[in-house]
Amino acid sequence: MLAISANSPYLFGKDLWDETRIPLFEQSVEIGGPGKRRVCFGYGYLQQSLMECFAENLAEYPALLPLVNDAPAEKLAHLKFHNGTIWRWNRPLIDFDKSNKPHLRIEHRVVPAGLSIADCFANAAFYYGLSHGLSLHHETVSDCLAFDAAKKLL
Repeated sequence: MLAISANSPYLFGKDLWDETRIPLFEQSVEIGGPGKRRVCFGYGYLQQSLMECFAENLAEYPALLPLVNDAPAEKLAHLKFHNGTIWRWNRPLIDFDKSNKPHLRIEHRVVPAGLSIADCFANAAFYYGLSHGLSLHHETVSDCLAFDAAKKLL
């Protein structure tokens, strides 16, 4: 999905390599220092739950802006803020709806990467079709496509 939808070989009026937006975005917010890159495709498939990603964030990424927040712990303000400083192309988010019920969702950053509204709709149609097609198979994506192979498609 990322290789197809976000592909843009043009930058500042120059015809460059196959993809420019991904490395440009990765470099624009790269802070250097210890830990993993804050902008990335990811480092592997999750094995059990989305909580693995939140645990990795806590273990691998230092806080950019250590803030004191007076919000009650059950509002998860620190978790939401810290997670907001890490930009995976597929990022799990935790939030609360209008009735204050917590929910998890996946921010799939590729769909809005199109150059026009028509491109964004085409990206979404492709994504939903691909997701539906993959859901009909009994094997998991990790059984069919190794994570490193998926990453090389970029």
